[in-house]
Amino acid sequence: MWRKGAKYVGYVALWVVIAVVVLWAEGRTNDHVDSTTISNLRVDVKHSNDHKLIDGRAMESWIANKGLSPIGTTLAKADIANLESVVSTHTAVAIANVYTTYDGEVAIEIAQHEPIARLRFDGYDNYVTADGQILRAAESYSVPVTVVTGGYKPLYGRNFAGNVRDVVADSLAKLDSYIAELESEKIPYYEKLQENSKELRLVLNQRIRKSLFMDDDAYQILRNDLKRRKSEARNRHRYRRQELEAGIVALERRQEDARRKKQLLQREADDFFAMVDFLNYVSRNRYWSAEIVQIMASGGRGKAIELSFVPRSGRFTVDLGTTEDTHRKLATLTRFYEKGLNNIGWDKYRNISLRYRGQVVCK
Repeated sequence: MWRKGAKYVGYVALWVVIAVVVLWAEGRTNDHVDSTTISNLRVDVKHSNDHKLIDGRAMESWIANKGLSPIGTTLAKADIANLESVVSTHTAVAIANVYTTYDGEVAIEIAQHEPIARLRFDGYDNYVTADGQILRAAESYSVPVTVVTGGYKPLYGRNFAGNVRDVVADSLAKLDSYIAELESEKIPYYEKLQENSKELRLVLNQRIRKSLFMDDDAYQILRNDLKRRKSEARNRHRYRRQELEAGIVALERRQEDARRKKQLLQREADDFFAMVDFLNYVSRNRYWSAEIVQIMASGGRGKAIELSFVPRSGRFTVDLGTTEDTHRKLATLTRFYEKGLNNIGWDKYRNISLRYRGQVVCK
């Protein structure tokens, strides 16, 4: 019995010691956090290739310009979550991880976006990533990727930076909201149509009852007057109904126009991402990334994107047509290179068209 009691006392004493140690350590930690001043900001930019969009020094300068440099503050007062959130908004940053070290350093680890092509159209100069992220081209850096030129009109603004999917989703949401608003605007018209029909029924349901002492002439006058009022009510109802239905039709036309805009925007977005898929394929294919010197794109704003490119081999231009089946078209061109041009000669044609399925048209 004595041993069992001693055992319990030992357990209690152990837990008391552990609690004291934990509280002491927590107190020491809090004192350290409150007293330690941040003396250094370290930025580590990770990238999978040599395409560095931003370096540590540039990011430090960017953070300082935002008024968010934590240097000089204590570990307790440093708003690490906010700093990480702001750093993540930088157009070159894909993922940011910010943390502090025990000795008073703030470390920022950045995974940057990886451009696959540079889009240089009329008034546009951007880099694009495989997931549709648009990055502004800057004088401070130049990424050696394939350049896309031509008359293509993008579905985003000249100064836009961000993911095109967000632009499309936002635009589609606004159109959906607009369609819903138009639908709600129909409700008063429907209510007035019901009121109009109710008013007509009230008039049409009226009857003239001939009293016992009413003569025929007076009765006929009342009947004619009611007949006239019913005719006027029908005409008034018909005119008002046409007026209200015209209002509903006008709203439906605006809705239909918004739905067409949605369909057009979705087609443009699908077309754009099909082009991005092609650019990504080229950037990751060792042969085609070296063979294709420049890509030209046309279309946009309601017109299908059409692609062509200038190869390093030969003196011709390759016309791919639309963005449909671009991988298959390149495979067809590869076979034509091997079985055709190697035998015919690389200087024989000035244009090679692959826009028609299963055909290679040369001029």
